[in-house]
Amino acid sequence: QQVNAEQAQNLQSMGTISVSQVGSAPMDMRQELAAKAEKEGASSYRIIEARTGDSWHATAELYK
Repeated sequence: QQVNAEQAQNLQSMGTISVSQVGSAPMDMRQELAAKAEKEGASSYRIIEARTGDSWHATAELYK
């Protein structure tokens, strides 16, 4: 589950994850982050960095 900065204030951080890809849509980025967060055992995540263009990269903080 994606959360915003205000919601994240009450959650315990588990670290960060990053995803990168070439030639796909921003929705794919969210789906990939959600899948990776679930695999790590996080209940939620917050995107803290996102870059788009020919390729994209996103970093998210994970929360318990």
